[in-house]
Amino acid sequence: ASCNTRKEGAAPNSNNVKLQIWDTAGQERFRTITTSYYHGAQLILLCYDPLNDAKGEVKESADVVTDVQKWFSEIDHYATDKAEVFVASTKSDARNTADPKEVARIARSEAGVLRVMEERGLPAWRHTVVSAKTGESMNRLLCG
Repeated sequence: ASCNTRKEGAAPNSNNVKLQIWDTAGQERFRTITTSYYHGAQLILLCYDPLNDAKGEVKESADVVTDVQKWFSEIDHYATDKAEVFVASTKSDARNTADPKEVARIARSEAGVLRVMEERGLPAWRHTVVSAKTGESMNRLLCG
């Protein structure tokens, strides 16, 4: 896999913004690159998959929460105190699955991440659920 980036230059309300999106899929080999991008960040959107790892293999809820905690540790270490952090679970489409065990695992992962956010003083409204597959709720996430 690779590190995908995209740059945007103007917001719909005519305010100029510089937006860089770095998608590393949580892969360790990009860890050294991504740390440099925390330094000037004013907003960080931490996206996580509540079901699978970067290779698409099944992940237990506790492991998902541990990974999110690691990302928060990096944010603490490399980002400024002024960086606003938002968190997104990326499997809203999987909630419609016929497998109740998978749905329960999603719920456990998201509940664990919300606990981590609460411990850090981040309000629950900064957590959202989107679908990376269908695009569900992406406009709400990115445009408010």
